[in-house]
Amino acid sequence: MSADALARLDAFVRAGGGLIAIHAAADAHYGSALYRDRIGEWFLSHPPGLQSTVVRFADDLPGFAALGGGRGWMVTDELYDFEDNPRGRVRVIATLDETTYGSGRMGDDHPTAWCRELGLGRSWYRGLGHRPELFEDPVFREHLARGLAWVAGRGTSC
Repeated sequence: MSADALARLDAFVRAGGGLIAIHAAADAHYGSALYRDRIGEWFLSHPPGLQSTVVRFADDLPGFAALGGGRGWMVTDELYDFEDNPRGRVRVIATLDETTYGSGRMGDDHPTAWCRELGLGRSWYRGLGHRPELFEDPVFREHLARGLAWVAGRGTSC
């Protein structure tokens, strides 16, 4: 994406548009601070192959306690580590439990989904989404639907 296209994307979002990004969106446009800021963080690495882990949704995310129970949501996918932890710049809405797969690089606080308001618009990122089968999972689909509704201005919580 050219610098001009990134600037247009930024203007669109800041004017009230929405940006929803999934998985490999974090593995693009290295060197563009603007892109990194809009997505939330850049991909760094992932353990080889697919890993199984527990995803824990933010306690204040309505309805997800029922979907994942107090135990969280067990998922198998390609699990991204990021260059930096985006917490503090974004609202983290889901984290990975590295103790369940043991080869992550983010530590005890491993964000995998986040959102933020940008001007009048909104940006939402989900680190999972490598396996096509994941898009059939009801928890993944519900999370994606809520993210899309929030980005479109139709949801009160991302």
